[in-house]
Amino acid sequence: VGRTQELLYFMREIKEKKLVTGHGNFPVYIDSEYANAQRTGRADGLSQEARTAAVTAFCQEVEGAGYYAGIYASESWFAQQLGEGFWRCHRSFLVNRSRIRAVHLKEQTVELDNGETCLMSRKAKSEYRAE
Repeated sequence: VGRTQELLYFMREIKEKKLVTGHGNFPVYIDSEYANAQRTGRADGLSQEARTAAVTAFCQEVEGAGYYAGIYASESWFAQQLGEGFWRCHRSFLVNRSRIRAVHLKEQTVELDNGETCLMSRKAKSEYRAE
């Protein structure tokens, strides 16, 4: 997947039109759900592996440009379409396991490789200990 023409165009538009300036923590999201009820969108037929690679490439490119990245999708969509690489560490956070730098059980937090910290619920703490 990598750096597609669409992704490069999108990043250029954000920078040139200054769409995200002035909002230090304003994230840039990719919507990964089906385009419509008929599932006729160009990306609707992607395999789980291809979809995961596409959203991962998007997030890496966005973060590489200095913005916060996210994926818009329901929790069930993540589970069905984006594979096992994500962990619900808290009801408010679903994190990419490959981006976890450290898990702090005493503080009940998860530290990501970009320096961000997420909360960890008691349930997630128990699940983590059991792994």
